[in-house]
Amino acid sequence: MTYNKIISVVKRDGTNEELKVKKIKDIIKLACRNLDVDPLELEMEAGLQFRDNMQTVEIQQILIKTASEMVTKDPKTHGWIKVARNLLLYEIIRSAMLIRNYDTYGYGDFYELIKTGVEKEYYDKRLLNYSKEEIIEFQNYIKKERDLNLTYAGLNQLKTRYLLNQIGELPQEMFMLISMFLALPVPVSERKQFILRNYNHLSNLEYMMATPSLSARKKDRNLASCNVISVDDNIESIMDTYRISGLLSKGGAGIGSYWGRIRGTGAEIQGQKGCANNISSWLRILNDIAVSVDQLGQRKGAISCTLDIWHIDIYDYLNLRREAGDEKLKAHEIFPAVSIPRLFLKRVETNSKFTLFDPYYVKKTLTKIGTINGINVKNKTLADFYGDEFEAVYNYIENLDVENSKTIQALDLAKFLIASMYETGATFVCFRDTVNEANPNKHKGIIECLNLCTEIAQNTGALSDFKQELDGDKIKIEYKTKGVVQCNLASLNLTKITDDISLQKTVKDAVIALNSVIDMQHNSIPETKFHNEKYRAIGLGVCGYHSYLAKNTTMFESEKNLELTDILFEKIAYYTIKASMELARDFGKSYEYFENSDWQKGIWFNRRIEEIHADSKADLDWIGLYNLVQMFGLYNGYLLAIAPTASISLILGVSPGIDPVEGGFYIERNANGNIPIVMPYYEECPLAYKSRFFINPEFIIKATSIRQKWIDQAQSMNLFLDRNKVTGKIILDYIIKASDSGVKSMYYMRTKRPDEITCVNCES
Repeated sequence: MTYNKIISVVKRDGTNEELKVKKIKDIIKLACRNLDVDPLELEMEAGLQFRDNMQTVEIQQILIKTASEMVTKDPKTHGWIKVARNLLLYEIIRSAMLIRNYDTYGYGDFYELIKTGVEKEYYDKRLLNYSKEEIIEFQNYIKKERDLNLTYAGLNQLKTRYLLNQIGELPQEMFMLISMFLALPVPVSERKQFILRNYNHLSNLEYMMATPSLSARKKDRNLASCNVISVDDNIESIMDTYRISGLLSKGGAGIGSYWGRIRGTGAEIQGQKGCANNISSWLRILNDIAVSVDQLGQRKGAISCTLDIWHIDIYDYLNLRREAGDEKLKAHEIFPAVSIPRLFLKRVETNSKFTLFDPYYVKKTLTKIGTINGINVKNKTLADFYGDEFEAVYNYIENLDVENSKTIQALDLAKFLIASMYETGATFVCFRDTVNEANPNKHKGIIECLNLCTEIAQNTGALSDFKQELDGDKIKIEYKTKGVVQCNLASLNLTKITDDISLQKTVKDAVIALNSVIDMQHNSIPETKFHNEKYRAIGLGVCGYHSYLAKNTTMFESEKNLELTDILFEKIAYYTIKASMELARDFGKSYEYFENSDWQKGIWFNRRIEEIHADSKADLDWIGLYNLVQMFGLYNGYLLAIAPTASISLILGVSPGIDPVEGGFYIERNANGNIPIVMPYYEECPLAYKSRFFINPEFIIKATSIRQKWIDQAQSMNLFLDRNKVTGKIILDYIIKASDSGVKSMYYMRTKRPDEITCVNCES
């Protein structure tokens, strides 16, 4: 690195000095140590970008950016991604040294960091429940070398989204602080060991908490990933939904909401006919809340709404995000989802008629009837039924003259739905009968909709059933509702699974940590407390599914994939249930609604325990586990759910959730710039990373169906389609196949034109 003229640089304190070429050479040499790269290449490439009077901090950024841009598909260049990681780590540590005022390169005083963080109100003051001696012991246990477990993309993700850079927090400190915070509800006698175990899991990237739960340690932070709200057909409930949505969005949570009980266009209000607005007019207000109340200043709020396919306003609803239709009924920032009963798809397949109803008039009609085929229908609407009962009630009232109803061809509506899915990619699907038939807590309610990412399937209830009254000068809360559902999530890194013993240990500690999220949750609204208290619902999921297949030299479209998946997810389910049972045993209590649940009855994942035991391919003792659950109960009413994990998969350096990826090497384009991604095991098995748009969507559905056998909630399943090959009939076939296969939901439908699709892993 030589220059014809002297370059002056501006230091952090504002003074100028001559560019120290030797120092830059030393930094590059250190970053390239033990890697098969030539430091001179980086010196030359970066040196061309240096200019007079540049900031010293820009030098490091140029080095990092240059190293990352030298990474290509060619495995010979992949060493540069580690160089970029090393340079970024150097920048992060040097910044921490300046902020925290220490001189020796590396990590600083952990106790002083916590003390300063609490004083400045970044950290939760309960971290100082630990003594200085204990904190020093935890500091001594920190493994600084585990920073190198992170990829460049993972470290960049931590720096830009998760680390408290304002006070110079470093990666291993973050993992230790999260473990310390989540250990506070753990019995004192077991606390220290849990902290060390959980720190090992997080720092070794064996599992990861969901993004909001990675805030554990910060002051007054929401730790739940998302929430689900059910809206009742009255102005109080609607306005409560707006209020709660704003407060939850402020805290960074995504929101799912159910609107299927709201009366349709032109329905009566207080006896005056023709007064009710189109449901889309209500959703426009929710849309503005999503835009205006951003998530901690980082991004717009994320809110999904669910409407039943039989709702009289379904056509306008399906146009919410489309270009077609009345602009006054648009809500472009809302994510619409459709709840589909099995009956509708039967009518589609037979090209039969289908009736759209107004829930308000259905309720009036059913209340007059009282019972249908022995089913109590008084004060109920179609939203209160599923499966055979739904079909019986629906078929009965279809032959009546129900006000504000309309008969159409089911296939025509299906085509309209498919057009919305194809055009926007963001019309999600909930298979309502399947979701409710497999609901382990059906004795306490009904699942009306799923969350924003379509993986949380838990009992919901209308907000109008929640009451808050003054008792003297105190607020007295009376719960007459299922409450606002909260999703407490974490995901196992499938590439780190080495044997059954380590899997069982990781699952158990993840379940303990998720229960601590419930206990340490900062509830910004009281409505969220009810569901957590009654169900203690968690959602343990996975990420790195495609990477796991590559590790096992397995093609996505193969029978070996299905065989591995069946055994793997059986084990995950078994160990998760076992961990929850052990917590119930240790604490001497089950979740409140365990009595008469399907867990207690031995109907797990909508199958009898005897059937599960007989079909076990992992040779697990399901009968023995059931007997233990009978004896001790379960600590959690909901256990397993697979989230998209787009953010935390970057930290872990693996493929997101259960999705196939674009290839073994690709460029991640986000707000942080263009980040090169090299998937694990790409060099060992490049063909395993067949690009997502070249994988048959039917195989994605088939694999999802296999996993669903072992998941009590749902999965964020995306489909990837070639825009010029897919037709409406093909999409319809995918929807029907998913429903018939026991899949509970469909998330995004991603489409690309042929000129946008390349499969770098299909070329050899």
